[in-house]
Amino acid sequence: MLALVITIYILILSSNFVLQKIFPNNQTLYDTLVKSQYNPPNYIFPIIWLLLYLIISYSYAQSYTYSYGSTLFYVWTLHIILNIIWSPIFFHFENPSLSLIVIGSMIGTLAYILYNYYDTKNVVLFWLNIIYLIWLTFAFYLNFYVVVHN
Repeated sequence: MLALVITIYILILSSNFVLQKIFPNNQTLYDTLVKSQYNPPNYIFPIIWLLLYLIISYSYAQSYTYSYGSTLFYVWTLHIILNIIWSPIFFHFENPSLSLIVIGSMIGTLAYILYNYYDTKNVVLFWLNIIYLIWLTFAFYLNFYVVVHN
């Protein structure tokens, strides 16, 4: 299981890295946006996401191992794709409105995932992903603030 978690983690990180090279972020534009007073410093985001990607990788590995081919597995797959495309949509294509829809869809897919974990009494995965949901909800707020104030 550990090898699978590490493999998924590396795939997610490398997918983000490749997309970053293909669709570089427009940091100058981001710096000029009106952001919430609760917006954390830029250095916080990579730290948080590295930890969240561990949660995602562990959860997806569990889904692959025990639920491959199920709706839960495919919803996790969709969720990870949405997660990976959010950054290029927001930063490269400079489309906070579309990225807000993407992050809303991420919250929706995660809600389905959480329901499945709660329903199956998978307590560890449920609470790990509650942490992730809290961050996604905060990220939705930050994205929404940018849409409304810019």
